[in-house]
Amino acid sequence: MTEQVSEYSHLQQDDLQDYVERMQDMVTKMIEIFYFEHKKIDELNFKRLSLETFEGTTINEAAQHFRRIVNDFKECCRLHLISRIEKGEKFLESIEENDHRYEAAQKKLVSLINELARYGE
Repeated sequence: MTEQVSEYSHLQQDDLQDYVERMQDMVTKMIEIFYFEHKKIDELNFKRLSLETFEGTTINEAAQHFRRIVNDFKECCRLHLISRIEKGEKFLESIEENDHRYEAAQKKLVSLINELARYGE
């Protein structure tokens, strides 16, 4: 069985703590911005992702840990967006087309759908 060469193999074990601290800081800031400023993830996932800690001992384990967190984060954002689209659809169905809110709600829904389409890119 051949061992995969990681993109992080050039880092020395001494760099592990520095790498983990920098990545944790970046991930924490990203999660906070998307929760507090952009409202792109819900509170439960914000708390869950914020509490993730690295318990491994190698650079490769750290890289895998942060890759998993980022992928989980992206999926949380995608699911939150789908939830917003569903709420928008229900709202549009609940009002008449001549309602003064209809056009703005329809534009917002199209915007959310376009944002979701970018997740597939």
